[in-house]
Amino acid sequence: MWLYDPDGRRYLDFYNNVPSLGHCNPEINAAMAEQASRISANTRYLEPRLVDYAERLVTTFPEQLNRVVFTCTGSESNDLALRIARLTSGREGVIVSSHAYHGTSAATAMVSPNLGDAVNLSPAVRMVSLHGPAGIPEEKAAAFFEQQVRSAIADLNRRGIGIAALLFDSIFSSDGVWVEPAGFHRRRSQGGARGGWPYHCR
Repeated sequence: MWLYDPDGRRYLDFYNNVPSLGHCNPEINAAMAEQASRISANTRYLEPRLVDYAERLVTTFPEQLNRVVFTCTGSESNDLALRIARLTSGREGVIVSSHAYHGTSAATAMVSPNLGDAVNLSPAVRMVSLHGPAGIPEEKAAAFFEQQVRSAIADLNRRGIGIAALLFDSIFSSDGVWVEPAGFHRRRSQGGARGGWPYHCR
């Protein structure tokens, strides 16, 4: 988990997708090498370990989730999530935080305000602010976020676009790493048709 600059100064890498395992973890490297020695093919070929892994994953999901699709990158994962949300909802609208980054594919770039003015956001995208940058106290964070999301949904509905997904990084890393107050994500995401919203949380 340590990175070193040219002068030998040590930096803890808490952000670059490896903190729980560390860079060049010997067990992970060994597992990768062992797998490569058995078969080197993409995941459309059903190698037994791949099937076993998928079945193990499914046992950790809620009962209604019984499928696995393996992807290679975050962009690909979010692209697929958007396709599924739009297919199942029949709608196009996506709500994201105001500095979100969700990938560099054509579809995910259009829902990634973090990429700047060089990339046009989709007309079906609405942005919401977060409690931290807005200076909202933690005890009011969930209500603040909910009010914005509901306003965004209302606007999408009023324009005939409708809402397909609320897409957010659970620590809002591109917005400055705003860790949730306890219960923040659960405030309405469990409500379903009775008051929640469809969302994908990566």
